[in-house]
Amino acid sequence: MNLHKVIAGAGLFATLFSTAQAWAENYSPTKVIAAMKQNNPRLKIIMLHRGHFSQGCPENSGCAITAASRADIEAVEIDVKESAGGTLWPIHDDTIGRATNHTIDGHLFDPYTTNQNPDNNPDIAHTRDATLLSLHLRDPLGHVTQYPFLNPESLLRTVDLANRNIVYVLDMKTPTSLKKAAQIIKQLRIEDRTILNFNIAFYPAAVIQQETLGVHFVPTIGTGNFDSGMSVMSVAHTWFGRVTVSLRSRYG
Repeated sequence: MNLHKVIAGAGLFATLFSTAQAWAENYSPTKVIAAMKQNNPRLKIIMLHRGHFSQGCPENSGCAITAASRADIEAVEIDVKESAGGTLWPIHDDTIGRATNHTIDGHLFDPYTTNQNPDNNPDIAHTRDATLLSLHLRDPLGHVTQYPFLNPESLLRTVDLANRNIVYVLDMKTPTSLKKAAQIIKQLRIEDRTILNFNIAFYPAAVIQQETLGVHFVPTIGTGNFDSGMSVMSVAHTWFGRVTVSLRSRYG
């Protein structure tokens, strides 16, 4: 399967190239992160948005992270949002219907049709943790998979045992999630291979170090909705350098 690459540097995303799947190399996350901090226009580091997901392997899952590691990818970006209880969950959308098998009437949410029951696609910010823990993830075709919906702590604890050669970039979608994520990273002792990505507008510069607890971070500057394909986003190159990202859709 070919992966479409785009560069995310200090400006707009731009299409770059495609590459075929290859077997994983034993990258050093510490060296990869050090390279990301260099403002080197020749540097191309591959990062897969939501992991290397495919049929039978859902986005933001352990399967997608492991597949990225085995495909010679240096980093994966994992979207993070909060539930009604303030718990962090790895999900891209504001709602849970597309990515999970949540249903109240036996019908799965279909993002491609109208007249859907909105209760089958609730906002994650209004959903209880007990409900989220009961769910399984859906693949890009909408099929329910064997993979349970795990919170980031459980997800990273599981996948990191076999994937010590990949960098995790946690894309924080809410203002109150940054310190929570940093605490999880510290507890799991994966500071050497994790980066926190967040909207600089969420935090005054004076509190960023306090919120990130010493974990690597990259503030992102955005205009408009971060989850919109029309959003203009740029990475502060003094932290991240020039990074190649794979986008699997027009969103986020």
